[in-house]
Amino acid sequence: MSCDEFNDQKRVLSVDVTTGLVETVFFRNIGVGFEAEDITVYADEDGEPVFCVLDRGERRESTNLTFYKVTK
Repeated sequence: MSCDEFNDQKRVLSVDVTTGLVETVFFRNIGVGFEAEDITVYADEDGEPVFCVLDRGERRESTNLTFYKVTK
């Protein structure tokens, strides 16, 4: 999931649907004027997750699609 609870600090969360455990995967600093709208996760060629997040700007004047990979 993606949420907008910390103004410019947007969190990406993982949810275990079996246990209900919710954990923060990473934070994104995209500015207070943007709202996280949608997120999709897929596996890259090595099986590692890639997070695709769609953000909308103030008054819907801009839309950004950003890809994130979590490095270990």
